[in-house]
Amino acid sequence: MDTYDQTDIQEPIKRKSPIPVGFQFGLLGGALGIAFAFTGYYSNLRENFWWGILGICIFSLSIILAMKVHRDRDLGGYLTFGRAIIVGIITTFFMMLVWGVGQVVLHILDPSIVEETIEAMALTWEGMGLSDAELEANLEIADQLFNPPVYLGIMALFSPIVGLIFSIIIGVSMVRSPENKL
Repeated sequence: MDTYDQTDIQEPIKRKSPIPVGFQFGLLGGALGIAFAFTGYYSNLRENFWWGILGICIFSLSIILAMKVHRDRDLGGYLTFGRAIIVGIITTFFMMLVWGVGQVVLHILDPSIVEETIEAMALTWEGMGLSDAELEANLEIADQLFNPPVYLGIMALFSPIVGLIFSIIIGVSMVRSPENKL
């Protein structure tokens, strides 16, 4: 029997793309992020410190699960540091894209959220002791940043950077090579 006759040969492990798992967990994390944002906006929890920490945990958990599933299901239990970073960046990109679109939709459906957010920012800046000129300048910038196309652009530009930072931190613990597999 020739090797060309065998149909059960698996695709080489190094050729498995991280995009499907990144897309899957990016969509999941983005959907959870949207639900999290809606809950925070409408329950007045968005200014709570622990609510912010919970948001970071949802973000991190999406990356951790994407790396773990890619390592265990797609790569036979092994994951290099470089592959971990790539999976994290892809997951973050899709997560932030979904979350950004959800935020834009939320702002279109309820424009008062943008006004309330900017007012809350103004109160924080006043508490920091900013002068009236500085406060006005910051409010103008904040108003421009909440413009939906600008907001989505910022999300698209900064999500790979945020993904890189989180992927480095998380990837260190997710890496598993044949010699250190437990």
